[in-house]
Amino acid sequence: MKKDTIVFINRFPLGKLFEENIEFNRFEKAGYQLVYLDLSPYYYPETYEKFGSANKEYVVNKEWFLKCQTKELVLECINRYSRVAWFYVLHRQVSYQIDEMWLYRAFRKYKCDYILQDFLPVPVGSIGQEQDLRLVRYFFGKTLRIFSSFRFKHFLERGGSWFSTFLMGRDIYFQQPAYCFASGNKSYNLFKRFFPKSRIIRIPSIDYFKYHRMISNLGSKRSDKIPLYDYLLYIDQSVFDSPDAKLVGNHMISKDVFFKKINRFFYQLEKVTGKRVVIAATSRYRYKGSEYGGRDIIYDRTAALTYYANLVIVHSSAALNYAVVMHKPLLFLQMNDFDNYVVKNIKTFAALLHKKVIDSDENFDMAKLNEISMVSHEVYDCYVSNYITHEPFEMSPAEIVIATLKENGTKILLSGYWLS
Repeated sequence: MKKDTIVFINRFPLGKLFEENIEFNRFEKAGYQLVYLDLSPYYYPETYEKFGSANKEYVVNKEWFLKCQTKELVLECINRYSRVAWFYVLHRQVSYQIDEMWLYRAFRKYKCDYILQDFLPVPVGSIGQEQDLRLVRYFFGKTLRIFSSFRFKHFLERGGSWFSTFLMGRDIYFQQPAYCFASGNKSYNLFKRFFPKSRIIRIPSIDYFKYHRMISNLGSKRSDKIPLYDYLLYIDQSVFDSPDAKLVGNHMISKDVFFKKINRFFYQLEKVTGKRVVIAATSRYRYKGSEYGGRDIIYDRTAALTYYANLVIVHSSAALNYAVVMHKPLLFLQMNDFDNYVVKNIKTFAALLHKKVIDSDENFDMAKLNEISMVSHEVYDCYVSNYITHEPFEMSPAEIVIATLKENGTKILLSGYWLS
């Protein structure tokens, strides 16, 4: 039976930036009926109403979105669309969570076809750092460590999730994905290892496609929103007020402490370099204008701002990919008030690019700044190949996904590159 529906599944509320990355409009123009299952009321019932649905400026809602407060409602929808829909799991590249395995079991029970995509291919946090190890070696190593410390409950949770993923990849008990869309060598190899029976399709990362589109549309002059003066760019993450962090109950640095420390750091940075700091902000948080000490705050122009910047300062935003593709000097910044999870993410990104992390309270001069932000073209290119794109693409990830689903298993030629 021909599939004319896409059922998107996400365990987090959908933010505006992620909505733009998914490109719902392309799926609609391709003739698909769209359904979106929001699982956040089910997974985070206590915090959903306060932090998930309340942020009207950030969270996207459409008439075809279904708020799923119970597992039964999710299963009913899966059963209803099982024969006519592709199920598109947005929140997970490879599932390590034992509390999500019922979903993949349901895909098998109702004979559903589903797809996975690496929306964030860089491994962040403790799970990310472990995921590149081979499954069997990791599983047995973890078993020994857990038993040696008598953490039996943790063993059941972590061991069970990895064993379930192992079974899923071999189409045993759980359903394997029909397609996996990978934007770098690491993700491609990871999908190959976990899902040997699935078809793995190469795509560019969303950041790469945005970069390609920005370069293609670049004129001889800067746009009105890009400063004409030399500047250093800070990629803002609103780490003090992240809707997703609030939803899952992660600790965040207080707003007062954050701005006190970040502005003090910027003052020192501007004094050392003689250049001003510009803030690249997103729709996740709207500022009044004075929070960053009167510095220019520019929304939704991160790629173009990165192109003209002399230096890029980041925590752990995936938007640092722009700086890597453009071979820009990068400065990884942490604060001792950050949550351990945030610090791990920062250190993971920095390690992949062979960089040291600077603390906001550190003193530095120009020599130290040049040392820790220096560009290694070889390292940057390796990062691009592993995590951003293996080859040039002119099509967006959504266009490639749609073309693949329309062909439904036929080998096709896209922009000069075979899907394989």
